[in-house]
Amino acid sequence: GSEAQSSEGMMVRLFDTLLWQQGVDVLADDGKTASINTAEGLNAAKLISSIFSEGLANPALDYPGSEQAFLSGETGILINGTWGVDNYDTQAKSGKVALKDYRVANVPQLYAKPSVWADSHMWVIPQDGDRSEDKTKAALAFLKFLNDNNFQWSRTGHLSTRQSVLNSEEFKALPHRAEFADTAKNATSLPQIQNQRAVYNAMITDLNAMWLTGTDPQATVEAMQAGVERVLRRNR
Repeated sequence: GSEAQSSEGMMVRLFDTLLWQQGVDVLADDGKTASINTAEGLNAAKLISSIFSEGLANPALDYPGSEQAFLSGETGILINGTWGVDNYDTQAKSGKVALKDYRVANVPQLYAKPSVWADSHMWVIPQDGDRSEDKTKAALAFLKFLNDNNFQWSRTGHLSTRQSVLNSEEFKALPHRAEFADTAKNATSLPQIQNQRAVYNAMITDLNAMWLTGTDPQATVEAMQAGVERVLRRNR
């Protein structure tokens, strides 16, 4: 059985993935319209709903609970991000948990396009006309240090933003990397728009209601569309 993090946004990431695999953009590039209440959106919602209604996932588990179920051998599949890869590998090798070996893979391609949800972590320097030149230089030196040492960031399982790191022997020697190297080619993300996190949060609430309170998939995509449009209108 597969465990899902019911209180988190993991199923939203899966929903987005299934929409992109059907060739539909969750949000238009200009961030003005959403395509959630569509035939493709309904396909994705029905599939996710059936995973729960058929008892393939446990809706009672939160994020730590689902990780624990995976490590203790109670479940065969855990949907999570690349950040967990090395932690699970370390635990499996420790001999202290039931999990002895596992494989990492992208969300399977169920539709026409090989897409998978992704986003990035960014460092931002706020605009400040009063900042001294020394402080600005120190901030840039710190960012350069992070960039130069980007391999350290990717040791957890995260994919590096630098091709030179992805191509390095040091990176390739890390566990499981060959299994999800093509994520870099298939990675798809929401456009860079204002309040992107609010869009995500609006989707979490309505999508989770589907298996927590039994909302119908059609009503779910309608509610998600309305919630996201409220955020997009705020942006204008």
